[in-house]
Amino acid sequence: MSDNPYQYRMPKRVNEPLTLILWPMHYVLMPIMCFGFGILINKPMELLTFGLFWFFSLKYTEERYSRGFILHFLWWHGALPFLKKSKYIPDPYSREFFQ
Repeated sequence: MSDNPYQYRMPKRVNEPLTLILWPMHYVLMPIMCFGFGILINKPMELLTFGLFWFFSLKYTEERYSRGFILHFLWWHGALPFLKKSKYIPDPYSREFFQ
């Protein structure tokens, strides 16, 4: 390894996610943010428990299902109201389509 602080390190793989110790950053970020917000509102253990639940459920979902599964699940049940109507994204409550 070079001692040059201006040298850029290429990751091993092109799509390798940012990691914090052993886990990808999007796993660890929510428990850290929950704990920090819990300190502010004087409920650190309750929010840390929620953050750890988020960690394990996200890890479980990403190991078993394909990418985008959670967004598709939420769309299918009509829980994404911020998606605009278009001809490419149909109404999630329409289950039958006719030509």
